[in-house]
Amino acid sequence: MQTSDYKKLVESKAYKDSKDKDTLTHNAFVAYAKVIEKDKLLYFSLSLNQTPLIIKAPSDNKEQKRFLGYEWSNRKGDEGLKELHSPYLSPPF
Repeated sequence: MQTSDYKKLVESKAYKDSKDKDTLTHNAFVAYAKVIEKDKLLYFSLSLNQTPLIIKAPSDNKEQKRFLGYEWSNRKGDEGLKELHSPYLSPPF
């Protein structure tokens, strides 16, 4: 585990002075893993008993924009998603 929190723990005075470094390391790992596993459990529970829907998007960039109905603008002062047209005019695929 090489997260910034772990590095801070290892470099801390409390860790260096501690006789039980394994427990401190274990607790840091559990806190790190708990956040990740909690997120995974959320998405698992949301998808449980749901039928997956797989949609194949076009490979051509222009066709992808048409399929999605929007494009990404990088123009200075006008960044973000831009609708290409009214969302109800998108052709069903």
